[in-house]
Amino acid sequence: MTIGHDILQNYSIPVTDSFTYTELGKPYIYNSWLSSVVFWLLRDPTYAILLRGALAITFCGLIWRCCRVVGAGIRLTAILVLLVVLIGASGWAMRPQLFSLPLFGLALLSILHWQRGNTNWAWLLPAITLAWVNLHGAFPILFLLAGAALVGGQGNRKVLAITLILSLVASLCNPLGIDVWHYVFEMLTHAATQRLGPEWLPPSMAQNWRVKLFFLWLLVFPIITAQSACKLTLIHWLWFLGFGLMALSGLRYVMWFGAVFAPINAILLAPLANKTIDKRVTLGASTLNGVIFTAFIFAPLAFLPETRKVWMLNPPPTYSKNTPIAAVEWLKLHPDLPGNLWADLAMSAYLINALPERPVWIDTRTNLFSMEHWNNYLYITRGVYNWETLLERDEIKLLLLDPSEQSLLINALKESSYWSSPYQDEHSIIFTKNPRKVHT
Repeated sequence: MTIGHDILQNYSIPVTDSFTYTELGKPYIYNSWLSSVVFWLLRDPTYAILLRGALAITFCGLIWRCCRVVGAGIRLTAILVLLVVLIGASGWAMRPQLFSLPLFGLALLSILHWQRGNTNWAWLLPAITLAWVNLHGAFPILFLLAGAALVGGQGNRKVLAITLILSLVASLCNPLGIDVWHYVFEMLTHAATQRLGPEWLPPSMAQNWRVKLFFLWLLVFPIITAQSACKLTLIHWLWFLGFGLMALSGLRYVMWFGAVFAPINAILLAPLANKTIDKRVTLGASTLNGVIFTAFIFAPLAFLPETRKVWMLNPPPTYSKNTPIAAVEWLKLHPDLPGNLWADLAMSAYLINALPERPVWIDTRTNLFSMEHWNNYLYITRGVYNWETLLERDEIKLLLLDPSEQSLLINALKESSYWSSPYQDEHSIIFTKNPRKVHT
């Protein structure tokens, strides 16, 4: 969001880091510049929530259409879309990746229409690429999707080949040009990103129930395939194998796999569902349906941050409880405190926007920092033997910590005579370094 503000203020996209004092001036690629601008323009929590809802609903609507296009009935489609939402719920966070979801859904729907002989839909791919490459770095997924269609699809390959070439040209229509591809490959090979980012690690049965549901869906698929009266074509197997391998290699790819997997299952299950759950589907009275539809659309609006304050006695806070709002306000009142600031990683993301006058030591951009830097963060946050040396090396005299995340470090600081805590609330604690007395 802060990047979006800087872009609009300076009419240029930053090319170096300006948010940390440890990597100040280091070249950095801000690929999702358009997302940042949108986030800044819609920075009000109400608008941000509406944007998030609109993107999620659009994605679900497009996957719904994908399932319907391949022949699934209403009830089967509803079940499959629900599965996609559930297994991919970890990807619904408010960040640039959220823009990729409806773009992926539209690309998938376009190729499914192309597969059925409607070549006009294929011409949407260059426009989708143009938007995608400026919103988020996941745009190469479109080429995997369409490339598999070119190899194993049954539509007009000449048209698809032309649109793919145009899409490749469109991918260069961004402020970075061809370097945007280099950025993507760098992210995929950056050691700290791949090792420390939970979403980049392979899914495991030891994780949450959504991952277990993903594996269950995979295990049931061979049974569905064997019992179905329909047979998948090469394009569907290429999608299943390609996106399946991606999903098994990294948790962040599970939602892409789910989006592709839904219409594949729709093809296989449609004959059976049309004889059972979708055999007789009554739509009911149009007036009653209209009332129910309106209620589903407008009921969530009553829970928006500003609206719920009107009718709820104790409305939930707009920001998460561990957001250091009060602590940051205290820091603003004490600009005279000397030294650099070291803060909890999650808090750093908030500080960049709320307290720009104090650069941070580290933030959530994993590819900006070396593995050594990340290891030092872990040493400090765990209060291991060399934590004071690391703080002194970077002239850190001010700490903003989360008691639930840095309990070991907090205990070490309290035992040290060189540190004191002038501020503490339920979710934040600030330490300042005491001036050392010089003995003569």
